[in-house]
Amino acid sequence: MATEPPHTLPHQNPSWAACVEMYYSPFCGYCQRAIRLFERHGVAYEGYNVLTTASMRDDMAQRAHGRRTVPQIFINGHHIGGSDELHQLEQNGQLQALLRKAPHHGEGEG
Repeated sequence: MATEPPHTLPHQNPSWAACVEMYYSPFCGYCQRAIRLFERHGVAYEGYNVLTTASMRDDMAQRAHGRRTVPQIFINGHHIGGSDELHQLEQNGQLQALLRKAPHHGEGEG
């Protein structure tokens, strides 16, 4: 799977140990909304632009239980959904707990 370098932030929060991955399109407003949330919290993530490789959206759909819309977000290899689900986790106070957990061996990998 082709991947872009991790999106690092100038003020990355060192307490976030999780592996965060996001399939996105640069033209997607929901993707930009998720990116802004990550930036606000200092979360670095691995970005997969679905427009750069023909098979990228198929890879995403396979991992995301058939979902083909972007963004699709994974924390420590577990599919959490899209932008709405990400923001719901933040509102419920669950996102911070997920971000503090380091991936176990084998998690966060394809």
